[in-house]
Amino acid sequence: MLRVSEKAARFYKEEMALKDGDSLQLFVRHGGIGIGGYALGVEKAVPRDFDIKQTIEGITFFARPDDL
Repeated sequence: MLRVSEKAARFYKEEMALKDGDSLQLFVRHGGIGIGGYALGVEKAVPRDFDIKQTIEGITFFARPDDL
């Protein structure tokens, strides 16, 4: 299950100048300073049928099953 709060959705919508109907992919990325680690990756993309999705504030947030 994917849960995005209204506050987080508004933040991304404003910061990334998103419009209703846009989609953002949330994914795991490796990186960081020093030892490194994992971080949340976010990019504008189009979801596929099997992705886990949630639409809030007019934006569809989604993750691929491999990133859950």
